[in-house]
Amino acid sequence: MRTLLSLTVALWTLSSPVFGEDKKVDVASLVRKLKDAEVKTRRDAAEDLGNLGDKAKDAVPALIEALKDKDTEVRVLCAFALQRMGEYAKPAVPALVEALKDKDDEVRRAAAEALGKLAEYAKPAVPALIEALKDKADDVRWSAAIGLGYFGEEAKDAIPPLQEAQHDPDARVREAAGVALSRIDPSRFPDPTKQRPPRGN
Repeated sequence: MRTLLSLTVALWTLSSPVFGEDKKVDVASLVRKLKDAEVKTRRDAAEDLGNLGDKAKDAVPALIEALKDKDTEVRVLCAFALQRMGEYAKPAVPALVEALKDKDDEVRRAAAEALGKLAEYAKPAVPALIEALKDKADDVRWSAAIGLGYFGEEAKDAIPPLQEAQHDPDARVREAAGVALSRIDPSRFPDPTKQRPPRGN
């Protein structure tokens, strides 16, 4: 389930937008579908709203509410949709922070990623992302580390926890923590991705 869901979201992100410019989309209709009894309808609505990006800004309140949907995939797709709304997703920051406590690690990961992508509008989320560095799921810790890097110097309080994360058992988390530190304070922390020795012939 987890692998399939991750692949589904990845393919959706790479393939958007799916709507031609000559096709008018009724955002209000998609919002209504977010509350449909059929889970597939709700999933499709969340995906379609995300594909529209900030053209679907009026759907932000409904997407916030749908972060509490009983279906994991709907919650994940709503988090990804919100991250594509840019400045219009600012009201969603508290709900995304709350989603970092979701019972499903896919939702927590999606929330951490969304908050990072919305860093310009999500400064109050830094403490919650710092806490997420201790999450039991590797993917969540990885996304939290990456997310903190997007905040730049606004995430200076994350420096000690990120230094600890450089000793994480997961290699991806260690590297993400190093990259985040280089974005928060480049004068102190070089980008580890640029420090790798050249491969031998």
